[in-house]
Amino acid sequence: MKSIVNKVVSIITVFIMIFGTSLFFPHIRAFADDINTNNTNLVSNGDFETGTIDGWIKQGNPTLTVTTEQAIGQYSMKVTGRTQTYEGPAYSFLGKMQKGESYNVSLKVRLVSGQNSSNPLITVTMFREDDNGNHYDTIVWQKQVSEDSWTTVNGTYTLDYTGTLKTLYMYVESPDPTLEYYIDDVVVTPQNPIQVGNVIANGTFENGNTSGWVGTGSSVVKAVYGVAHSGDYSLLTTGRTANWNGPSYDLTSKIVPGQQYNVDFWVKFVDGNDTEQIKATVKATSDKDDYIQVDDFANVNKGEWTEIKGNFTLPDADYSGISIYVESQNPTLEFYIDDFSVIGEISNNQITIQNDIPDLYSAFKDYFPIGVAVDPSRLNDTDPHAQLTAKHFNMLVAENAMKPESLQPTEGNFTFDNADKIVDYAIAHNMKMRGHTLLWHNQVPDWFFQDPSDPSKPASRDLLLQRLKTHITTVLDHFKTKYGSQNPIIGWDVVNEVIDDNGNLRNSKWLQIIGPDYIEKAFEYAHEADPSMKLFINDYNIENNGVKTQAMYDLVKKLKSEGVPISGIGMQMHININSNIDNIKASIEKLASLGVEIQVTELDMNMNGNVSNEALLKQARLYKQLFDLFKAEKQYITAVVFWGVSDDVTWLSKPNAPLLFDSKLQAKPAFWAVVDPSKAIPDIQSAKALEGSPTIGANIDSSWKLVKPFYANTYVKGVVGATATVKSMWDTKNLYLLIQISDNTPSNNDGIEIFVDKNDNKSTSYETDDEHYTIKRDGTGSSNITKYVTSNNYGYVAQIAIPIEDISPAVNSKIGFDIRINDDEGSGNIDAITVWNDYTNSQDTNTSYFGDLVLSKSAQIATAIYGTPVIDGKVDDIWNNIEPITTNTWVLGSNGATATAKMMWDDKYLYVLAVVTDPNLNKSSVNPYEQDSVEVFVDQNNDKTTYYESDDGQFRVNYDNEQSFGASTNSNGFKSATSLTESGYIVEEAIPWTSITPSNGTVIGFDLQVNDADENGKRTGIVTWCDPSGNSWQDTSGFGNLMLTGKPSGVLKKGVTFNDIKDNWAKDVIEVLASRHIVEGMTDTQYEPNKTVTRAEFTAMILRLLNIKEEAYNGEFSDVKSGDWYANAIEAAHKAGLIEGDGKNARPNDSITREEMTAIAMRAYEMLTQYKEENLGATSFSDDKSISDWARNVVANAAKLGIVNGEPNNVFAPKGNATRAEAAAIVYSLLEKTNNL
Repeated sequence: MKSIVNKVVSIITVFIMIFGTSLFFPHIRAFADDINTNNTNLVSNGDFETGTIDGWIKQGNPTLTVTTEQAIGQYSMKVTGRTQTYEGPAYSFLGKMQKGESYNVSLKVRLVSGQNSSNPLITVTMFREDDNGNHYDTIVWQKQVSEDSWTTVNGTYTLDYTGTLKTLYMYVESPDPTLEYYIDDVVVTPQNPIQVGNVIANGTFENGNTSGWVGTGSSVVKAVYGVAHSGDYSLLTTGRTANWNGPSYDLTSKIVPGQQYNVDFWVKFVDGNDTEQIKATVKATSDKDDYIQVDDFANVNKGEWTEIKGNFTLPDADYSGISIYVESQNPTLEFYIDDFSVIGEISNNQITIQNDIPDLYSAFKDYFPIGVAVDPSRLNDTDPHAQLTAKHFNMLVAENAMKPESLQPTEGNFTFDNADKIVDYAIAHNMKMRGHTLLWHNQVPDWFFQDPSDPSKPASRDLLLQRLKTHITTVLDHFKTKYGSQNPIIGWDVVNEVIDDNGNLRNSKWLQIIGPDYIEKAFEYAHEADPSMKLFINDYNIENNGVKTQAMYDLVKKLKSEGVPISGIGMQMHININSNIDNIKASIEKLASLGVEIQVTELDMNMNGNVSNEALLKQARLYKQLFDLFKAEKQYITAVVFWGVSDDVTWLSKPNAPLLFDSKLQAKPAFWAVVDPSKAIPDIQSAKALEGSPTIGANIDSSWKLVKPFYANTYVKGVVGATATVKSMWDTKNLYLLIQISDNTPSNNDGIEIFVDKNDNKSTSYETDDEHYTIKRDGTGSSNITKYVTSNNYGYVAQIAIPIEDISPAVNSKIGFDIRINDDEGSGNIDAITVWNDYTNSQDTNTSYFGDLVLSKSAQIATAIYGTPVIDGKVDDIWNNIEPITTNTWVLGSNGATATAKMMWDDKYLYVLAVVTDPNLNKSSVNPYEQDSVEVFVDQNNDKTTYYESDDGQFRVNYDNEQSFGASTNSNGFKSATSLTESGYIVEEAIPWTSITPSNGTVIGFDLQVNDADENGKRTGIVTWCDPSGNSWQDTSGFGNLMLTGKPSGVLKKGVTFNDIKDNWAKDVIEVLASRHIVEGMTDTQYEPNKTVTRAEFTAMILRLLNIKEEAYNGEFSDVKSGDWYANAIEAAHKAGLIEGDGKNARPNDSITREEMTAIAMRAYEMLTQYKEENLGATSFSDDKSISDWARNVVANAAKLGIVNGEPNNVFAPKGNATRAEAAAIVYSLLEKTNNL
């Protein structure tokens, strides 16, 4: 029967070859979109009808012969001579099977008669060799067979392998090593058979529409009747302005990379040269755009239909977009195409959207519409991009179709076809629209700016204004007239990107020819054309609260004051995964304060080349924070528009994933973070806990100033409410937290919850090491931790110590951690909740999404010595004895230019000397930050915020002494000088103090960065002293610390002495200190060295030693009154952390005890040197047990350093009162030990 069927098929095939298909199928074109299923058996000789065993090999050494004992046809294979269980016939599939594909396996088996096997079994196995070794994959396991009849053996196989597949063959075996059998009709076919056909669904245009086809660039496509190669319709392309403009068809997900496709189409033109050249090209986008030529340009004669053929094969890659388009060397040629086919394997990897997930726009129905930028080519109902658009968005904006170049490519010739397609789609789907854009410096035809009589000359001001008015009026009138009350466009970007990055008006041809009033003219023309339309100014980089934000504010304020009809500001919001949410908030509120609407018009989030899962989760968090901010600012924000529906159509360079849906149109983590955070997977954030042992009490330990904060600012309930700044330190006993809560609605319900996973196991349920602590605003809460809570004008502050001694903490170990801030806004309930890490809010039962606290070494700190160098770019002698720092923290690259740096200071400036090693200098880039240069970052108040405050600055100087600054940097008074060296260059800078009065012990935030350019001017290296993040230009939280030291404590008075110290043991010490105004006599002539010193007197001495200025007293202590001589000194010392009191009293007039004096002296020493108190325990004094517990370790450290000494007989006398001479001696010792004499 098999042979008869083959013969019939052959006769039909020959008949069709002679007479053609039309005899049988008269209404179907010969190339029509038929799909053929390629279900070919991969075993070429599985029925053995060749009479041979060709293609089969041996596994082991059996005997394989062809016999006439067949299951079908005439022949089968006989297997005899087996001596091992694994022996049998084998067939190679190397190169015939595809990785990841599944196959059906079938064969017929019958035993050779006369055997005495009690339980004959057959196994089918696939042998596979790859980079991981040899593998034996079972297809069928021990199927029972007999000699009475043929048994069909069925199985399936899916190919997978690692690295390179080296060997792949299937063999038939038996656990009986001598079993003999026949096999026949061996069939192996793919479960998903290849389909071959025309992937162009609308290549004949006989449906009378352009479905699937769009015009690239300015071109417009239209199905026309009466001009056709066959049938009645063809596709006409008009409006071309460039050779690549032409009809285009989207092949994304329709073709298979690595497979060849044959292209065949017919083309005709009627107006043009006698002969024109036309061809087809394939555009494929992966990490970049590639153009694959289908054929060379073909000569086409005017008025004749000409067939063009070619083929293409796409290299294997993950493509986000594939299209085929037709182009002509004549950029304005209009032409027809017909009978277009692309024949080859049809991909079964069709994209389908997720219809079972929430609609994006519905999640924000109470806030603002959610829009998206679209291209008309992706609005066909069969295109999944259109389906995704319809499901998730309720506002559209034309990505390009409404720009001047698209609407009026030549003067007076308006083409609205593509724009109208978008409007029609919006109406059909009940969507609103934004119009974009009436005026721009890009994508505007050159003729706008040219003199019509001589294009080499610019148009006049009057002519350009006339053209601008004509364009704006015609465009607005078109949509108003054509669509009337159905017009979905509710606002227009009248002008786009008119501000340059430096804050000035962009030097565009509009500005050059018309002048700055072109902006107000554009608004006037638009308002005159449609008085009911909302009119916007649109721009990028105005969300970072920098110079451009201020420029936009000033421009709109000016326009409004002049009566210009401006309705709102479009903030494009092209941000990245490191963007600062606080800057965005400040920018929105600043611009909204002008009384205009704010619309987010082109939102996407650049991944900066990193599309890892970790980066996608980080993106999700920022998207959540961003939309929480938008909701909080709903009184200002009237629309949020994404610039693209999915990652495959982003305008950003690849690799990238800036939107909520991926290249396969599936919801990303960012989608869930925005729409339903409970279904999201939070990223695991990391923060450093620095080694240190801060004191917990009424005063905040000064060592906290050195710690980089992290933030509990991700809302899990509400979008407005309390947030927290958190800092962490650790020692061998405790994890310390300083939590500063911003909350202006005090309530007893307010509180903090702290979650600790000591072994950082991140389990789905609590283990024995996991802890949950609560602290209320009034200080009550968990009793198994140390806590101290105080309120202030901004909220409240909690200092906490959590025991961790049981886990033996060490540097680089991690502790799982999260924090939750509960805020009662006045309702009596918890109205708002923010967290640091787990925004699914499952911390109570699940540690999986706790963040990581990394136990780290103590803070990075350097020293600046008091002095005033000459700023000349030279290493003067004054710099010689200063300890340098080195840039060795790589942000970009791992080698290149580096620097050593030294710092000095005086009352006016911070001075920096950087000696750079860089043998190849280059400043050819137009971007200053890419030139060989040094950047200094300063945070004068050392707040370590994630954004720049007014005291923060970024100062950049290249090797040629060309200065540039951060957007918000106050550069007034900045000075620099440079010089070249044999190995690089020197930069010397003077940075003015603008926000603080510097003094000994002041600690500022500081970092230094070296930028290294290659010979092409590209920045290839960035190295810093401290911050590895690369965000120092916008975020001060990663800066290191710089302590100011070395300033003499006063103007020396020569010959100062007192009558009553002539024979006193401390005479020399008292005179030195008096000459520096650190100590004073009781009168001009009497010091009274043996009189006991009060707490206030000693405090005043220490303040003068540290050069800390007194401050107005705020009434913190009940026993200190304003007007007391010491009140302002007590205030300054309290703020500096030098004195604590008991929470109510400072006891200023009490005689100070020796242990109290030692404690204050050690705090001063720590401020001068950043000394970290060691855990010494007991002292060596004989009266050690008499020392108070709180003071024992302080005294031990002071004695070890030589700051204090015992009295005779090794007695310390801790409760004894110190004399004024002893006080002078300990202050002198501080000067001596810190090299400040």
